[in-house]
Amino acid sequence: MNIMEDTLYNKINTKANWFDKHAARHKKMNHTLWFISSFTSVAIAICANFSFEILNLSSAQLTALLAICLPVITGYTLLRGPENLCVMEIEMRNRLLDLQSKMELKSEKENTFDRTEFEEEFFAILKDANNKWQEIKRR
Repeated sequence: MNIMEDTLYNKINTKANWFDKHAARHKKMNHTLWFISSFTSVAIAICANFSFEILNLSSAQLTALLAICLPVITGYTLLRGPENLCVMEIEMRNRLLDLQSKMELKSEKENTFDRTEFEEEFFAILKDANNKWQEIKRR
């Protein structure tokens, strides 16, 4: 049996790639939000300590505006939980790749084998991912 032609093997591969893509997206989002939050904090400090005017806004007005933006950025970061999602998605991707490796090893040892245990583990991983996603979103 050619393992690469197996439907379950391909579904596992597709789902592992999906988790990998989303983990990368959430990692980038987390880094971007961290940068924006840090930049805003530094900008608040600069505006609070120096007197200047930009676009007809005084440094005091800019300080107030940025001070309003910072909790919004922080709140969005906490609500979306991109760091937690990234970690969860990497964990799920790794579990799926491990399952894929088990299938490859089993197919090398045996020409035909029972896929039931692999199907059950595949669905258990997806169920666990769903439960963890819901847990992250409830926080």
